[in-house]
Amino acid sequence: MAGWFKNPEYRQIGYKIIEKGESLISVKTPVMDKHLLYQAKLENYYRNRENDDFALPVAIEACRQQIGISKEARLALLQEYRNSPLPSHAGYSQLCVILEHQKNYDEAIRLAAEAKEQGWAGNWDERIGKCRKEMER
Repeated sequence: MAGWFKNPEYRQIGYKIIEKGESLISVKTPVMDKHLLYQAKLENYYRNRENDDFALPVAIEACRQQIGISKEARLALLQEYRNSPLPSHAGYSQLCVILEHQKNYDEAIRLAAEAKEQGWAGNWDERIGKCRKEMER
């Protein structure tokens, strides 16, 4: 539901929905529910990074939260969709973009390599190559 409220004029509603969702997480919460909540959180806050000073750090936190459960989410997806490849991973992708903008290429490379190793879809080799080129400048 928070995704419906990610535009700037409705962002406060989206923030409240995400906050409520996080408050309801327990040990019984399915990993994919958490995965999708963190994705909504990162999308809502990242989109509003120019409007709210706190939004970019919260978006980074959401990326790290989603990455923190990536191995569990990977297993859940592979079990549910046995003959399908893994989709892209918003947390890894978005955090790599942020780190590249911050010129933290070592960390972006490390995360891209980790995402690739886990099997998440994405242009990880291209991203790693781009970061290495930037480091040589």
